[in-house]
Amino acid sequence: MENTLLIRSRVVACRGLSGLGWDFFLVNDGDEPIETAVLVEIGYEWGNLRSSDTVEVTVSNILPGQHKFVCSDDDSAEGRVDLLFRVSTRGHEAQLRFEFPKLYKLSKEHLKPIEGLGKRGYAVAVESRVR
Repeated sequence: MENTLLIRSRVVACRGLSGLGWDFFLVNDGDEPIETAVLVEIGYEWGNLRSSDTVEVTVSNILPGQHKFVCSDDDSAEGRVDLLFRVSTRGHEAQLRFEFPKLYKLSKEHLKPIEGLGKRGYAVAVESRVR
């Protein structure tokens, strides 16, 4: 039997404290701690045009069920947003891409209470089975 590991995570977008912009949090939904998660790229898509910013934001030691703040957006993007992470746990590494809709169009009804975060937000879940 192959030695595989399931990495499960969510990124939650919550309105910033000022009510403008978005704060992004990485949540560990897996059974193992995430040793490191590096936000490698933030992508933007508007119509058929795509652009991206290369970044290197690292968060570490995220226990199962815990979350960490990753970055903020100033709400200037009027298109879709995606975040690409390189995640490692127990010697395994995976790339996880979290794709968000047009956040500026979301109403309060789209934002659900996020357990453990104490905020309302929009969550995108991704998982990857790695060897």
